Amino acid sequence: MVLDWESRYKTMRLHTAGHILDHAVRVVYGRVVEMLDAYHSPSTPYVVYNARAPTAGELKEIERIANEVVSADLSVKVVYVEIEDLERTVLYAPNLSRLGEAKIYRVVIIEGVNAIPCTGTHVKRTGEVGTIVIKEAADLNGKFKLVYDVA
Repeated sequence: MVLDWESRYKTMRLHTAGHILDHAVRVVYGRVVEMLDAYHSPSTPYVVYNARAPTAGELKEIERIANEVVSADLSVKVVYVEIEDLERTVLYAPNLSRLGEAKIYRVVIIEGVNAIPCTGTHVKRTGEVGTIVIKEAADLNGKFKLVYDVA
């Protein structure tokens, strides 16, 4: 077996970018916005949120805040917690309604930003993500799909 590192690393960067976008959406909307669906791999990564579509100004602000987190080069770490400790461990997690039942949860923590249950691959520092570019915010009748990439 041969690992396609270039492809895997891009997916790691995209997945971490998705968590950063969750944070930026929360800041702009002033609340945790439920995530309904997500795909964090090439060629068309996206996140679907349960909220009205952002205005053009809000979209620029989401992208700006996301890239501030990238520039801050924050630590990204993984912890494993038992179900009894999940509520104390998560921070601004937009995906809790989508979680299956488990005894142990893997939580990805971006220092000072969020702590989200997740089984995906991630980079070790936000600076590795590269510039986050929002390509589109599609209005889905009270929900919206944020299509993004990393440069």
